[in-house]
Amino acid sequence: MSSPRTPGGSLRARVSGVVKFYNPHSSFGYIVQDDGSDDVYVHAKALGAVPGGVLQAGDKVEYRVAVFNERPRAKDVRVLKRA
Repeated sequence: MSSPRTPGGSLRARVSGVVKFYNPHSSFGYIVQDDGSDDVYVHAKALGAVPGGVLQAGDKVEYRVAVFNERPRAKDVRVLKRA
């Protein structure tokens, strides 16, 4: 199994985006990155700092991007502003 880290071995710098959708029953969703990069997958495990552990579409968030199985994934997600 691949490590959720960049090839250099560390998580990328914190970036921001807006939650595209989040399904609390399935515990996952996607974030649209502010820089226009590909959408980022987010799982409930990355929401430790989020009150209630649930995101809402339209939430402004800050997070780190990690690469897992060659795909971007959000880690250490924090809500900056609720929708």
